[in-house]
Amino acid sequence: VNTLSYRRNSPLDSQLDSPQKSLLTRLMALRVLLADESVTIKKVFQLALQDFAVEVTTVNVGIDVVQVAEKIKPDIIFADVLLQKM
Repeated sequence: VNTLSYRRNSPLDSQLDSPQKSLLTRLMALRVLLADESVTIKKVFQLALQDFAVEVTTVNVGIDVVQVAEKIKPDIIFADVLLQKM
């Protein structure tokens, strides 16, 4: 399981110190679960979402999707329908 967080610069950035920014980012971040074996697909998703407040968690194997989803409570799940061990 791999998690990457991205967020957009906002006017609040200059007014908040680092601990406050970190907390604000975690509270506002959209949680995305991406289930795919392809490194290319994962990179494309991460690049496409890098300018937004998004926390992307990836899994490689289908059986991990339910376990990770229960743990992180994603707002949306993108899954490869041909994922191994689904």
